[in-house]
Amino acid sequence: MDLKLLPPIVGEKIIKSQKEYLLTLIDDTTRQANFEIIQGKNQHQVRTGLIKIFRRSQIEYKAILSDNGKEFKGSQKHQKQINGYYKAKTKPEGQQHAVTVTGRNEY
Repeated sequence: MDLKLLPPIVGEKIIKSQKEYLLTLIDDTTRQANFEIIQGKNQHQVRTGLIKIFRRSQIEYKAILSDNGKEFKGSQKHQKQINGYYKAKTKPEGQQHAVTVTGRNEY
C-alpha cells in the first residue's frame, strides 16, 4: 500500500490547500492493482479509501504492508481505537508497518 501526490491537471485552477493523493493497493499473488483518489493523506481519509477499495475488490486481503507513515500507522490513540480490527505488526527497526485485516465483513 502506498500514497502518491497527484500533480494538478494542466489548466486546472490550483488551490494550495487542496491536494489529491492516489492510494494504491497491490495484491502480491495476482499483481492486481486497486486504487482510490483521496483528498488528503490523514489516517481517516486513508481508511475511507481502503474501505472503498475493499468493497469493490474481489480480492479478500489477509494482510496489508506499508511504510511507517502516520497516514498508515495513525497515532497511539488511533491504534487503540482500531485494536481488534487490525493487528499491528511493526518491525522494531521501524522500516515497514504491516496490519492483518481481521474485520473484513464489517464494511
